[in-house]
Amino acid sequence: MLRGAALVLPLTLLAWFLAPLPGLKILGPLGLALLLAALTRAVIGLPKGVEPGVRFFARPLLRAAIVLMGVRLDFGKLVQAGPRVLAVDVLVVFLGVLFVAWLGARLAVRRPLALLLGVGTSVCGASAIAAVGPLVKAEEDDVAVSIGLVSLLGTIGVVGYPALGGVLHLADGAYALLCGATLHEVPQVLAAAFARGQEAGDFGTLVKLTRVALLAPLALALSAVEVARGGERVSWRNLPVPWFVVGFVGVGALRSLGIIPAALIPIIEQLSKILLVAAMAAVGLGVHAAAVRRLGWPPVLLAIAGWLFVMATAGIAAAALGLLG
Repeated sequence: MLRGAALVLPLTLLAWFLAPLPGLKILGPLGLALLLAALTRAVIGLPKGVEPGVRFFARPLLRAAIVLMGVRLDFGKLVQAGPRVLAVDVLVVFLGVLFVAWLGARLAVRRPLALLLGVGTSVCGASAIAAVGPLVKAEEDDVAVSIGLVSLLGTIGVVGYPALGGVLHLADGAYALLCGATLHEVPQVLAAAFARGQEAGDFGTLVKLTRVALLAPLALALSAVEVARGGERVSWRNLPVPWFVVGFVGVGALRSLGIIPAALIPIIEQLSKILLVAAMAAVGLGVHAAAVRRLGWPPVLLAIAGWLFVMATAGIAAAALGLLG
């Protein structure tokens, strides 16, 4: 355990302190930790005796981080967003995951990897991938590839959305909706939406946080699918809802009800981020570079197609609901 910690913790600290630097900020600490760890594994291999400690950070500690991540949920935002914005986000999240899973099967992409790409594209990037990975029995290679792809595409979106908004002559509200409903990570939404001003930034953030809150029902739906795939009848009695998903929703409920003191919310959120960075470093140490290379181009095409589908879904739904006026 100590040997594993001696390898994971320095990578965690390095990623945490390097992430704010120009040029690295776009990766975020989670993506940077995973990348640094994967490079470390590729260059020096995995030292003997570190496996138990690495597994602890990649699994039990990851689940604890997911529970604490529930403090980001504020179910009151669902009410504040209003039914039309909620409808757009529901369509983006659930249709996005279904489309990517469907297309992934036709591109011969492994089902866990396709689901992670769908969740990362439709909900909230690396955090959603980390939360759903254990539910779909994803391997470290699947997590690494999906986080890498959604981070790259989200970064392209941050740079390209302002130009796209200008070409399409989008009003501030429509542009903010585009950012909040289709960009992968919360920081990416903040960077792109606030470029149009405070009101656009606030609205884009609200749309994005509504998507984040939908991670909870999506996780329950994925659990039900796993039961159905096993040939069992889906019911609340046999629904394998993992304890960390229950904890995730429970912490979100406590925050939404005001039971968690406001002063503690940023502290818990920061602790969750640190634990997630450590977990991603551990996941990166489990990545087999040769296995990732063997995946080829299909996951890349799938991630791009999923993003385009999410953008089209958000645009059509918003237009139909009168949110683009």
